[in-house]
Amino acid sequence: MEHESPFTETIFCLCFVFYLCYFIFSLLPVIGGRFIPEAMELTKQSRGFLFSNIMAMIYRTTQHLGGAFPSSHVAIAVVLTISALRHTRVWGYVFAAVTFFLALATVFCHYHWFVDAISGIVTGILGFFLALKAQKWIKI
Repeated sequence: MEHESPFTETIFCLCFVFYLCYFIFSLLPVIGGRFIPEAMELTKQSRGFLFSNIMAMIYRTTQHLGGAFPSSHVAIAVVLTISALRHTRVWGYVFAAVTFFLALATVFCHYHWFVDAISGIVTGILGFFLALKAQKWIKI
């Protein structure tokens, strides 16, 4: 069997890990740090940036509390980091730094608990390598 293209490998691993996170969400429905009333109020405040303004509007107008365990944001960032390290090492280092700060930000901004970010890292790593095995097994 020939070696899969980096694009095919990465997309397969991303999808695999997203579905793995959704499966875990369905087994362990956990609400993130916004459960704390003070944190909820902080997330409803506009902070002057486009994305934070959009999210604040969503949180002000809906009852959305979001899932938390594991952090799919962190898991997917980890998958992209591992893939980049495998195929374009310089970008892998850049992605590693971004992933580190993303993990911190999800906790700091009260979207996730610390354990959610850690479990996202573990899910991303284990899921990536499990996805590689699954990809070989089904020959995609």
